[in-house]
Amino acid sequence: MHNAVKGMLSDYSCGSVEDYSKALVEILQEVLLLGLQQSGFLEKAAFFGGTALRVLHGLDRRCDSLDFCLLKHDPGFSIMEYAEPVKAQLNKFGFTGELRKGQEGGAELTGVTRLLMQEIGAPKHVLSGLHPRKLLKLPINVDATSGAGFITEEKFLQRPVPFPVKAVSLPDAFAWNIHSLLSAQAPAHGTDWFDFAWFVVTFPELRLSQLEAKLRLTGDYSDLNALTLDSVQMDLLEKVKVLDVEDAKREALTLSCNRGILEDWSREYLIELIKDIEPV
Repeated sequence: MHNAVKGMLSDYSCGSVEDYSKALVEILQEVLLLGLQQSGFLEKAAFFGGTALRVLHGLDRRCDSLDFCLLKHDPGFSIMEYAEPVKAQLNKFGFTGELRKGQEGGAELTGVTRLLMQEIGAPKHVLSGLHPRKLLKLPINVDATSGAGFITEEKFLQRPVPFPVKAVSLPDAFAWNIHSLLSAQAPAHGTDWFDFAWFVVTFPELRLSQLEAKLRLTGDYSDLNALTLDSVQMDLLEKVKVLDVEDAKREALTLSCNRGILEDWSREYLIELIKDIEPV
């Protein structure tokens, strides 16, 4: 096991298959992120989504994908042009996974779970419970067509080695989160509401102009007037009125969201959170 990986694993208290699986996914995500940064990919794209919030800001939930948005519209983009330096970085840290072409310009890291577990030093009692042909799959998603108007920030990670990461700023990321709650294009998930609560409690500043741009792009807002915080709050209140809160909590728990936080959820709690959004 590479010394850097050994150090990363020491941050986890692992005893079960589930513990080692969580550690493996998160270690691989950070090694992949380093490879993408060193390949030059993050000169063209910004990191966002659940994994970005976990890695950069301490969001306490699992997200199996790495999500990026290109800084400029490029519908023909494919991240596979960066595959070789990323694979070289994986090999450098002792991982044998393969990077394969994914959907819509993205990719997927695949590897034999049992072998990857061996590579992070999982003990025999963990390895014995894994099917020898079971595959681990980590998606790398790229939004190549909707990037416009958002602000980025540079953050530094310390593992597996110190390196900078270009990420979507938190006010813009909050706008994208609220877009997922309000858009009619797809139903919101329990994790979207979990992230919403995290934003309001941790960083409640919302960039209204970016939310308006996203809603217009998906056809969810066509008013000639600029979007206002009052209208956003009213729309969120309507969503909460019909939300099955218990179902949203159960869905969030499937992705290891913090159980203690979820126990405090209620319709009234979400309504109070909506009042605390701060526009920028």
